[in-house]
Amino acid sequence: MNSRTSLQKHKNGHRLLIDGQPTILLSGELHNSSAAAMVDVRDKFAKLSDLNLNSVILSISWELVEPVEGGFDFSLIDGIIEEARLRRLRLVFLWFGTMKNAISCYVPEWVKTDTTRFFRAEGTPGQGSWTVSPFCREAMECDARAFAAVMRHIREYDSEHGTVIMMQVENESGILRATRDFSPAGEAAFHSQAPTDLTDYLSTHSDDLIPEFADIWKAMGSRTEGTWSEVFGRDADEVFMGWYIASFIEHVTAAGRAEYDIPMFANAWLIAGPGYLPGQYPSGGPVSKLMDVWRAAAPSIDFIAPDIYSPEFREHCASYTQSGNPLFIPEAQNGPLAAANALYAIGRHDAICFSPFAIDDIATDHPLGETYRMLTEMMPLVAGAYGESQLTGFVQQSDEERFSEGLAGYRFNARTNKPLAEVTVPGSCLILSIGNDEFFCIGYNLTITFDSLDQSKNTAAIVWLDEGEFKDANWHPIRRLNGDETFHGTGVQLTDKLTVCKFKLHAHK
Repeated sequence: MNSRTSLQKHKNGHRLLIDGQPTILLSGELHNSSAAAMVDVRDKFAKLSDLNLNSVILSISWELVEPVEGGFDFSLIDGIIEEARLRRLRLVFLWFGTMKNAISCYVPEWVKTDTTRFFRAEGTPGQGSWTVSPFCREAMECDARAFAAVMRHIREYDSEHGTVIMMQVENESGILRATRDFSPAGEAAFHSQAPTDLTDYLSTHSDDLIPEFADIWKAMGSRTEGTWSEVFGRDADEVFMGWYIASFIEHVTAAGRAEYDIPMFANAWLIAGPGYLPGQYPSGGPVSKLMDVWRAAAPSIDFIAPDIYSPEFREHCASYTQSGNPLFIPEAQNGPLAAANALYAIGRHDAICFSPFAIDDIATDHPLGETYRMLTEMMPLVAGAYGESQLTGFVQQSDEERFSEGLAGYRFNARTNKPLAEVTVPGSCLILSIGNDEFFCIGYNLTITFDSLDQSKNTAAIVWLDEGEFKDANWHPIRRLNGDETFHGTGVQLTDKLTVCKFKLHAHK
């Protein structure tokens, strides 16, 4: 592992360490083509600094890196790295190789036009598609060779600086408009025995499987041998595709890590809701129910990252923190609710990255900018609390909601102040315990009251509450609040503008 960047388990969670310091990536992802020319990169990066990002997520496309087979051009990558250094931004590159949104649209011309050597997936037998088949060994080897060349070049160009800190391998992989690949190679594999590498993994981890996947396997008797249909029943098509797509990406990832060993991940196009079937979303992609299949097939991938555009933000965060998967959100909605979702993902789930998509569309007065600025100032405290059970958070998803969560001996009860249509940023907060019954809270549009978790004490109230801000990583109180502003010592009010406060609680009979 590159000593400058590492992902480490820590007590009850994970920490991303950069130069030995716990760090949260306060990030944003550029439009797909915003990194295709340096004139655009310079323009976009100048704006990102004003939004207080500490990192940016952007694409590297295979077609630009290797326009002629065996002929590599890294000049755009070098220019992006130099611009990031100038702006003091870290980079997470997205490798748009064979798979991008389940379509092979970023492969070079020499791959696109040779459908014999690089044969296509077939959603209907005999009918090709725009997606190179994951069973095409030639495509897998060429993709791996190109990715290895990219990683070797980044190591040679950047390892001393550590500007590039992570890689996403492919993008929202899977098969669309079909449950699986019905090409001749796909058919032969599907009617073969399910691999023992997968069934052995399931047997070894039977007590720790994602519940939804455990139900799939148990429904067929937890079989350890048989064809895909015999082992996985009606879900066989999707599980089959998951195994082979993850195996393809494992081959590419392993080739890259052999050249430069930094954290790498795969991202998921999510299931939009109940009733959506494989093929309506990319079948075989790393949706949460298939995370065990991906772990078995792709051990070089450090984690699975959800692209969350759904209003059910809380539910998707929970799905992607199952069985120790660290939460990294490379794509999310970029409206004002991004500020609220960032606080929630970091506060409730120790997210190592939050990143709205199309960050280059966001105006500099967007509430995310001020939220990121304050989180940057709080970074040593907040990132240092990851894995220590010192954080919690809330976020509003409907008009009237109430939340309750225990932290450091107290129960925090939050309620929304207004319907969603009446607020710019939904009700949201991050609460951090710093010991001695003291807490920091940062957020919007919530009212928070308290109970003691000690059953012998039935009252919890505020001893003092200061509103203020962080500057140069230090807390600066501005005003002491009391009376009506604290509901006479019983609650914290978070308003339409970002509220930052520090308070002390006391529990008694």
